Amino acid sequence: MSLNRRTVCWILILAAVAAIVFGHARLNEAASDQDDTAALVILTLQGKILAAAETLAAGTLRKELPAIENTAATPGLARAVAVLYGLMDGDDLPFGREKADELLERHGSELTDPDQQRLHRLVAAAIDDPSMLEAGDRELLQAELGWFGEMILSRDLPQDAAERQGPRNSALLVLAGMVLLMTLAGLGTLVGCGLLLLAVIQKGDGRLQPRLGKPQHEGSIYLEAFTVYIGLFFLLEILPALLGLTRPWLSYGGLVVLSLTGLLWPVIRGLPRETAFRDMGLYRGGGFMKEIGAGLAGYVAVLPVVAIGFALTLAIVVLSQKLFPPPPGESPDLISHPVVVWIAHGGTGARIAVLLLASGFAPFFEEALFRGALFRDLRRFRGPVLSAVIMGVLFAAIHPQGLAMVPALAGLAVGFALIREWRGSLIAPMAAHAMHNGVLVAFMWLAFS
Repeated sequence: MSLNRRTVCWILILAAVAAIVFGHARLNEAASDQDDTAALVILTLQGKILAAAETLAAGTLRKELPAIENTAATPGLARAVAVLYGLMDGDDLPFGREKADELLERHGSELTDPDQQRLHRLVAAAIDDPSMLEAGDRELLQAELGWFGEMILSRDLPQDAAERQGPRNSALLVLAGMVLLMTLAGLGTLVGCGLLLLAVIQKGDGRLQPRLGKPQHEGSIYLEAFTVYIGLFFLLEILPALLGLTRPWLSYGGLVVLSLTGLLWPVIRGLPRETAFRDMGLYRGGGFMKEIGAGLAGYVAVLPVVAIGFALTLAIVVLSQKLFPPPPGESPDLISHPVVVWIAHGGTGARIAVLLLASGFAPFFEEALFRGALFRDLRRFRGPVLSAVIMGVLFAAIHPQGLAMVPALAGLAVGFALIREWRGSLIAPMAAHAMHNGVLVAFMWLAFS
């Protein structure tokens, strides 16, 4: 029995997604075995938030650090946590110094690298009395420990000293940014519940008519386009990395090639460009500015869906850590994206490139291929919610953050698909996608500035 074209496409899609998930898992495992760079970046964010909270509510470090200490499975992470213990003062000072000494001794007893041994000794000396360190040792600590080095070296300086205020102001900015984001997200979700309820009511009585109509072309060509895209994603992005052939020009070039090929596949196969782009949502809709406004309003309306996804991810993370705790001396699986490290360690040029990638390239091509091609094909045979969920799971699965983040990312994808269903044009979900990514990149930029 011969397989029809749609069946072949779905077999290839599922195989490619499975290969991508496997590839990301192997690459993440290899990266965590080689160094703790990503974990240190996340710990820096946590450290800044805790240090800022300590200035507002004494005792925060003593309360929160023991849980973080359990994740410090490498000498570098142990030094960073030891510094946080060393920042305790007042009644908590003896406890902090004792815990810092225990942590450094535990992770330093097996060190054989002279450079690592020296760093351990310098951190211990800085925690004891940073003023006793020589200039060269201070420079080394700042270079190797970054913000943690700045914090411990300036601990005993006068309150108004610029060297002391700099890293502490940075921590306060991160805390303020986090509180602002959480507040806006909470308020937006409440408003979104009202908007979503209103949309459901208006849809029920016929006042709200979705603009995603039937496609002009009824074949499987849009599913083919997505199949080509996802297959090339594995062949040009994941496979070279697994083979150790990763180069910036190869990765970025491959991303452009696979995205353009998927986008233009219907035209390559002979479909008129106007028909293909219209069906995929690449048209002006109600007008460029009106669609952007609709996208931003739609983002608020679907925030409850996004919140459900993030809540499920949080539940998975907490439950998995309780049921499957990491072995002693090992850190739990890290949920992170490579761009976090690029922003933390990159210069202005690298950060601008990340912003353009996250708020320009990704919203355009991901919306065109996932919400434009795949969602369009799914809607021919299924309702909007089921189509959005299927597409959302595939969208989330190919991201590098790991399977625990699938509900959160799928929630975002479902939200963008509902905006596409509402507006027809992809301008609205592109605007929502760009705003979401742009806010996250801006926060990360602020956190590591």
